[in-house]
Amino acid sequence: MPSPPALHTLLLSLAFIFSAAALNADTTILDNQVLGFNVSEGAAPGYIDDRACSTCHEALYESYQQVGMSQSFKRPDQAKIIENFDAEPFFHAASQRFYQMKKEGDTLIFSRFQHDQQHNKINEYSVNVDWILGSGNTTRSYLIQTPSGELFQLPIGWYSQDKKWAMSPGFENAQHDGVQRQVKRQCMFCHNAYPNAPAQSDSHEQPHVFPSDLPQGTGCQRCHGPGAKHIRRVLSGEHDLESVKAAIVNPAKLLPKQRDSVCFQCHMLPSVSLVGTRDLKRADYSFRPGENLNDYLHHIDIQKAGQTPNERFEINHHAYRMTLSRCYTESQSALTCISCHNPHKKTTLKNNPEHFNNVCKGCHTSIDKNTTHQQQAGQKHCATCHMPRQRTQDVVDVIMTDHRIQKHALPETQRLAPLTKSDPVIEGISVMYPDEDAEIYQILPLIRALPLQQFVDQLEQLLLKKRLDVSHPVYFDLLKAYIKVQAFEQANSLIKPMLTYHGDNATLLNWQGVIQTADKNYVAAENSFTRALKQQPNNIEILMNLGILQVTTKQFTHAEKLLNQAILLRPNNHRPHYYLALIAIEQQKDQAAIEHLKTAVAIKPSFTHGYVKLYEQLQKNGAHAQAARYLEHGISNANNPERLKTMQVQAGTQDTSDSR
Repeated sequence: MPSPPALHTLLLSLAFIFSAAALNADTTILDNQVLGFNVSEGAAPGYIDDRACSTCHEALYESYQQVGMSQSFKRPDQAKIIENFDAEPFFHAASQRFYQMKKEGDTLIFSRFQHDQQHNKINEYSVNVDWILGSGNTTRSYLIQTPSGELFQLPIGWYSQDKKWAMSPGFENAQHDGVQRQVKRQCMFCHNAYPNAPAQSDSHEQPHVFPSDLPQGTGCQRCHGPGAKHIRRVLSGEHDLESVKAAIVNPAKLLPKQRDSVCFQCHMLPSVSLVGTRDLKRADYSFRPGENLNDYLHHIDIQKAGQTPNERFEINHHAYRMTLSRCYTESQSALTCISCHNPHKKTTLKNNPEHFNNVCKGCHTSIDKNTTHQQQAGQKHCATCHMPRQRTQDVVDVIMTDHRIQKHALPETQRLAPLTKSDPVIEGISVMYPDEDAEIYQILPLIRALPLQQFVDQLEQLLLKKRLDVSHPVYFDLLKAYIKVQAFEQANSLIKPMLTYHGDNATLLNWQGVIQTADKNYVAAENSFTRALKQQPNNIEILMNLGILQVTTKQFTHAEKLLNQAILLRPNNHRPHYYLALIAIEQQKDQAAIEHLKTAVAIKPSFTHGYVKLYEQLQKNGAHAQAARYLEHGISNANNPERLKTMQVQAGTQDTSDSR
């Protein structure tokens, strides 16, 4: 294999030999393929399989495969196995659930179950894992992809440092999302390369669906930009080397803000508990290397109760903590991520400590002459003392390097001491890089995370003050918030001008149907849902809304079709099973109702309504022991156990009465 420079010259020569007519003989193929690889279109055009990059840059490509970013997202049969698949099921005491991950051939199988009062298994659920998220350097998470194209995170994760299974971040509490936590585009933005998705499918309020053939890993082009144009210029026989180079981005040659934006697009996250939003006029896959990240994403910072900013340390605080350092702020942009980290090659303090020391000595030239400092440091390296490892406060099973370069760090016993996960008390939030819309981007994270009436009122007043009309995308957030706080009169007043402006927008038609359903205007609601479904026939929320409406209006045949379609598209959804059970009860198909209800509570073991109906149906069919079993289990696991306790008391009273 020729060396990369020689190969580059060879390709230029070969491309020159072939005539332009021959190269363009089939423009359809050339428009969609380069070097035999498909070129993306739609939402993120111009991207190509990273293996095409290896044609000229073989050494860089091969070394990059050892870097964690390249291993950030993989099929189970492509990922390096680091987990213990022979471990006993992990028991999560808070939710009273057992979790296990097993490997059979190339297939990973996730299973979850509980124990009833007699320690027998109940609410068993299993599913094949479709994707592994994370390199495994510290943690790994596991995802399923439904036939609808949606991604969902499973509750259990692998923690490499302790070599153990435990709950993934966000699943620590009793009432977590189980197998129904959806992974959205803004989550995948940092964990993988851009997918080949249809144009505008990544716009505001579009369904979070992904193609089945996703890229595997955060590849070359997330840092260098779409590569097809660059390769085409090489293949075209372009002799102007500067023109060839201009078709790809070299982050090291960008201005400081744009240079840092390349790394910061994924490694800058000031707060995990309350995350900033992308600019409402930008699509999710629209950021390109060479841009200023602050034009795409509005980061927010938080003030936690009883903690100064310097005391906050979270798992994705690499860039955030670095920007708090005097070394960064006073270096006049000379110090940056790539000062220490070669993104193409895995370099660690353990295997190359002098590399990191030399970065420090680039500014601190007196270190080698300071014998007192050397004696105090002993055999330690600069980063050991000044960028120490510390336990993260949001993911308490992980220890990370603190990138805030500090003169005096906390003692190791404090930095590495075990922590108990707790939800933060947020006393204040602020936009990190404010502009004229800073007030909007300060309140949006609150509206999305916790739609309380007070936040809705604040946003409403802010939009009036700014005199923004319904063409602004922020009104989607306001309308959605109105619906969540059940301010249906305000929602109805807003949706009419929005539909006038946006036309038959599927999202708006669906929300209009929700508003009309709340007003019991069922005929109009059915019309709205039907129009929305014509545009997005695989949209689960629209399917469910129309199906539930038809259960209410006793159109059972139509409802069954919609609800069964919802199950096919999203099998991990408990709600269609519940409503199919209601239909079966109406049709006196008791066994079918029982099976649907058992499935519903197996998918969501905290589902109160499921336990109520299941108990009633089992009692009705004379399965009293089974009824008592699920009732007792529901009392210990349901979101609203009081209703089940009342039923238990009533059942006891009835038993006493019968015995008399």
